Amino acid sequence: MPKPLKYLLFFLAAVSVMVVGYYQFANCAGRRAWKHARAELTEKGEPVTRPELKARLISSVAPERNFCAVSPLDGIAVVVEGDPEAGAPAMKRKKLEALLPPDQESPIPPAGDFRADRNWDFEAWGTYLETNVAVSLPLSAESPMEKLGEILERDAWLFDALDEANDRPEAIFLPSALQSMRDDGSDPFRFALPHAGAMHRVAAMLELRAAFSVRQGKEVSCRESLISLYRVAEAEMNQKTWMNLLLGQTALDRADDPLYRYLKRSLYESDQDLADLNEALAKLDLAHSFCEATRTECVAFVTTEEEVEEIDCRLSDAEKWALNWGPSGWVDQNCANYCNVLQSVIGRESAGLAEMLSSLKSEQRKFSKRFLGNWHHVWMARRGWAVAESVLRGSLYSEALRRQQLAAIALERHRLKTGGYPVSLPELDRQFVVGPLLDPIDGQPLRYRRTPAGYMLYSIGFDRSDDGGNTPLTPKKEKARKYVPPFRSPDYRGDWVWEMKRETEAAVSGE
Repeated sequence: MPKPLKYLLFFLAAVSVMVVGYYQFANCAGRRAWKHARAELTEKGEPVTRPELKARLISSVAPERNFCAVSPLDGIAVVVEGDPEAGAPAMKRKKLEALLPPDQESPIPPAGDFRADRNWDFEAWGTYLETNVAVSLPLSAESPMEKLGEILERDAWLFDALDEANDRPEAIFLPSALQSMRDDGSDPFRFALPHAGAMHRVAAMLELRAAFSVRQGKEVSCRESLISLYRVAEAEMNQKTWMNLLLGQTALDRADDPLYRYLKRSLYESDQDLADLNEALAKLDLAHSFCEATRTECVAFVTTEEEVEEIDCRLSDAEKWALNWGPSGWVDQNCANYCNVLQSVIGRESAGLAEMLSSLKSEQRKFSKRFLGNWHHVWMARRGWAVAESVLRGSLYSEALRRQQLAAIALERHRLKTGGYPVSLPELDRQFVVGPLLDPIDGQPLRYRRTPAGYMLYSIGFDRSDDGGNTPLTPKKEKARKYVPPFRSPDYRGDWVWEMKRETEAAVSGE
């Protein structure tokens, strides 16, 4: 055999031994990282198996105590034999999904416009619903407003059922998404997906009904719609997944604009009406819900390696090659690093969402620096961290929104009792608030001042700068920038403002 060929074969053999040896080393290192991640979870008393996680969930609630046991929602999260299109639950979901189109063709505005002065196109709504939902209107309907009213009253099967259940103490889909998941390593989150479209449409219809009721001066239907939105948000947050938490945040956002108009027009008839809204809203706990959803995320990755692909499917070609052909230890290491960072926020409800966000970002920087020379140990984990940070930011914004709504209700109750708004928030009667009304960003009291037209209430926002209630602000170096980031975006600059404007100063001061 020629010497060059011998050298080539020897070189190839040496390379093969090195590659095999590296794969073995990487796989062992990955298994050790996984073992360490599981040990840390176990040491903290966290569930590391799906049966343990399911045991932590509410296993049963009497139907007469459960908001989600009403006919339109009962069993809506159930997946029959693993097929989301099969059985009675699927038919129920489709019936609710028919209320709105699957895209943005509907004239309803998206949630989260933060009290923008929406010009509700009721004529477009009436035409849309009549055409797409096949609702036949009586010939006597003379105006767009009357047409829409006829449609909403005709579809009272949904609203009446929710109104009737609003006073039930619990709100949880049974069986819940996680209670339905299997213990065989199958994806638990596919059980959380099927009812998402249906509940998105329920929340949108409740917002529409609340807005229409304000226009028509119908106090009861507006108040009941707002309470139903809060109960829907509560039910979604009790699902304990990030996706359901986002759905809950959307329902809370949708209640914001109708609540503002409800309070501005003083549609309430008594303090008890406002107390009912306060009770439903006070049940929501964004910090606890995020921690529970993050706990679920960790368990999903600890119990199966396959879900690592769900961190983000938008991988580059090089990353896809590494995922398919690289050592399985890389995947294990990414999963371990992903869970190690998420552990920094689990069980830290008492610290507050802002502190949890700071801790999450700090852990990300620490792990990124630690594995600076080993990009393959964190390249997928980084995407997962970005998703976690996005969900946490959304939770922080929604918590600020929730506290502003609580403060607005308390201020209105104070005005109803005394005839005017207080000079400062500490002057509020203690029976109207549960604990101090703090800004979740910095832990200081929500900024508040009485104005000639009403009052201004605001949170300082992600830029952590008190801009005096200004929103939005454009940095000097970006004066020509026309795009305004959404409130949930870390690029948003300015405060999150709730500004009540009334017509007379007497209604403000009580004079």
